[in-house]
Amino acid sequence: MLSALSAHAAIVQQFGYVPLRDGTRLAYTLHRPSASGKFPTLLIYNMYDASVVSPAWNQTETGEVMDYIERGYAVIGVNTRGTACSSGEADFLNAKIVGSDGAEAVEWISRQPWSDGNVGMFGHSGSGITQFFVAAFNPPHLKAVIPGAAPADFYKDLAYPGGLFNYSFLYHWSEDAQPNQERRAAQVHIDAGDRECAERLRSRKRPRFYWDMIERPDNGPWWQERSVAPIASKIRVPTFIIFGWQDQIVDSRAVFVFDQLAGPRKMVLGEEGHSFYIRSNELKREKLRFFDHWLRGASNGAMDGKPVAVWLTMKGAIERIPDRVIKLDNSTAGSPGTPYYLGTNRRLSTDAPREAAELPYLYPLGSSFVYGGTAYPHSPFGLGAQVFRTQPVAKPLTILGGTDVRLFLSASAAETSVQVVLNELDPQGNRTYLQRGYQRVTAAGPGVAVETLVSLNATGSVIEAGNSIELMIMAPNMAPEPLGQWGFLPLPLSRNQIHTGPAHPSAVTIPLLQ
Repeated sequence: MLSALSAHAAIVQQFGYVPLRDGTRLAYTLHRPSASGKFPTLLIYNMYDASVVSPAWNQTETGEVMDYIERGYAVIGVNTRGTACSSGEADFLNAKIVGSDGAEAVEWISRQPWSDGNVGMFGHSGSGITQFFVAAFNPPHLKAVIPGAAPADFYKDLAYPGGLFNYSFLYHWSEDAQPNQERRAAQVHIDAGDRECAERLRSRKRPRFYWDMIERPDNGPWWQERSVAPIASKIRVPTFIIFGWQDQIVDSRAVFVFDQLAGPRKMVLGEEGHSFYIRSNELKREKLRFFDHWLRGASNGAMDGKPVAVWLTMKGAIERIPDRVIKLDNSTAGSPGTPYYLGTNRRLSTDAPREAAELPYLYPLGSSFVYGGTAYPHSPFGLGAQVFRTQPVAKPLTILGGTDVRLFLSASAAETSVQVVLNELDPQGNRTYLQRGYQRVTAAGPGVAVETLVSLNATGSVIEAGNSIELMIMAPNMAPEPLGQWGFLPLPLSRNQIHTGPAHPSAVTIPLLQ
């Protein structure tokens, strides 16, 4: 019994190890509603602290696990190999290793006397990407997965967006957040009398994952082996993807992975951040319906209607619920993009500019936190950025899809980099962040414009009547963001210029629903 994990006396708890065929042992903690009976079982599987999951804990304090137990599900948390008390050598994000181990764990769960043979998976972030990896192996008893806030392309989504090394987040994640959480999990097991774990940790060496990423600046096979996109078409397990457009941790392309899935699927996309998965009680209800349908055979309408729901706007301070919702057949539905040209008067306009201009800014003076919270500036220094805005819109505009920024850029340095940020701006000057993008640029010399495409991830938002669309162009932030922790090392000082006009039609192309 692992009584330190829960104060709920009626819940039966146990901890131990899942034995794999190669001799590896994965640490787990199980909670089931009672001592007798067989239960459908939900698995959370990650490189953090899954093996101490409890009715009050799923990476953070949340009531999600208790919701499942009260619904009659057993919940089991398992740590990936080489993390916490699990044996073996850690390779946190190797899709083949993590997926194969997880598929074995699913089948082991299905054979246990407390299991009715039906297994599902849940969790967001690191617990989301592992679900994709496991589902690609299609273990027979895995009946449904609900991944949230998961990177689909680890290179593009996190490590090297636009070819820029995200040194700050990756260091924070691999050398601080991940090891601290796995140490917490191990300590709980050791305190409960797990001598095997205590002995194992005495000789464990930290993986060199951070250095592995530094040494691989190009998007090659190593990165593809740690991404979801190459394996998504193999997934036949019913899948429910949950993603917040304004995720401060993961700039995820999981939205587009949806269309590649080979099995039953649904998705909810919201104007929210990384914790969207666990913040919304409305989503909790949707997740329960999905599991009830696929693990228990309930005819509850979980798969009725179009498979994609976009929550365009949200309301409510405590329980965030959708205010405006549209339903779609796939993730890429929407209208062709509308180009807004960067004008000499720093206006965004659908009219192509007739006059040429070169608009300078000093790199990297203008970097600014995208996710700074109220105590930090959201506006870049004037000399270090160029900011363009539309006139206030006469009627609401709905944005849905990916945005591209086509810049004609020159630099006095041989190389520079760009961060672009798309915002909604109200008449009082208050900003609502919509999306961001990054790009490394090889220059052709001072005053010589190089065409550069900066692709922003998708977003779904409504620009309210009277508000404006704002585009910021500046340097990527150097210091770690207070929220999100993204940060990039600057390139040499440079006088950058944005070229506009008939010969250099710099523009942002925004997908607007008509």
